[in-house]
Amino acid sequence: MKKSLLTAIVFFLILQACEEKKKEKVVTASINFDRSDESVTNVNYPVNSENKKKDTTSAELYLSKEEDMLSDPFIINYLHGKIKDYDVTDKRREQFLKEKAKIGANYIENGNKKLNQGDYMASIDLFTKEIESHPDNADAFYGRGLAEFELGDNEAAASDFKRVTELNPSRYDAFVKKGNAEFRMADYKDAREDYNASIALKPNLEAYMNLAEIKFKNSDYAGAVKDYTDVIDKKLLGSFEIYYKRGLVRNEYGKYKEAVEDFNKAIQLYSNYPLSYYQKGLAESRLNKHEEAVRDFSKAIQFNSKDIDSYMRRGTAYKNLKKYKNAIADYTQVLELNPKYEDGYLHRAEVFGATGDYQSAVADLDEVISINNSSKEAYYNRGRFYLEEGSLAKAYEDFGKVIELNENDAEAFYYKGICEAEMKNTDKACVSFDKALQLGYAEAEDMMKDNCDK
Repeated sequence: MKKSLLTAIVFFLILQACEEKKKEKVVTASINFDRSDESVTNVNYPVNSENKKKDTTSAELYLSKEEDMLSDPFIINYLHGKIKDYDVTDKRREQFLKEKAKIGANYIENGNKKLNQGDYMASIDLFTKEIESHPDNADAFYGRGLAEFELGDNEAAASDFKRVTELNPSRYDAFVKKGNAEFRMADYKDAREDYNASIALKPNLEAYMNLAEIKFKNSDYAGAVKDYTDVIDKKLLGSFEIYYKRGLVRNEYGKYKEAVEDFNKAIQLYSNYPLSYYQKGLAESRLNKHEEAVRDFSKAIQFNSKDIDSYMRRGTAYKNLKKYKNAIADYTQVLELNPKYEDGYLHRAEVFGATGDYQSAVADLDEVISINNSSKEAYYNRGRFYLEEGSLAKAYEDFGKVIELNENDAEAFYYKGICEAEMKNTDKACVSFDKALQLGYAEAEDMMKDNCDK
């Protein structure tokens, strides 16, 4: 009887405590939460010299008004007889609630520590616990999204960043991070929308750079140039890479003069990046400024003596300058670096042919065919060189091989016809010339007149 009465009194006190609990004010704790403006991005910059900008925001932590008093371990332990006396004002319970509040307040702080340490799984666990306690905490979703992004779980990251924008539509950083996750998933349409939304809230480097990258990938060169120019005009980035990136787009856009200007500016700001010289050399080659191109490709080679691309491009510049000895030396260097490099043999064979050394040219094309017996270019060029040195049967066979690989190769039919005409097989030659003419090779018309209209 006494036990029942005591239990009833305890529950009465519990109910009173619950009522008092509901009247309690929300407990708040201010937590600094660092968000990087210019952190992870999908654009591969040569050098990240931009200082990270940080801002802070406060997050509220509170004990739920609907907390179930029966979940209090001190009540449960009392009812199970593990402690003999229980008071709702028990200091042990008060300490328990303080510790619980402290743990909750530390979820984001500790989650960020784990995030910064690269322990992404642990940070996700901490942010998730905060979300479970406070499902409207935008900072927790943001932090978890960053960790998921680092782990490559782009779909989950995009979902968490979306939740941030729903909770706080002014979070420009969440829009850009969501765009980054979509970028990785090749969802460029949604990524563009999110980058534009981010820029509308606050012009920021990460959104501009990645938006420009998407436009570049989709051949919107004018749009990409505009975005990079906005970065420069708004002084969001003043180091060499912004000029380098804009120069790349202008090279693809056919704006070679402007590209050279950009690469000159990039080199002025940072003179030790070899790709600036390489890309500048490409633009100069397209402007037929081959001497300047040789100089810049040579500069790139100084930085990397095993740079096959720069040797190839410099060799072509020397070829255009008719400095054949230098061109052959560069192509030979390429083949020493990579003996299986088809283009090295093809280009060196072309230069050997220009000097009249058909034997060396044919030997290089033999190498190409031994590497790739489906190379139409190798058979075609070897046929031309055989024709030049008077090896008609071999030339005829090579042009036939080209046609076997591509039945619509007009030039192969034309030169096959020449071989047939030289071998006095006029009927077959006329058939070949006619086919070349049907395929649009206008030079075949004169051969038809000379050989077939009699």
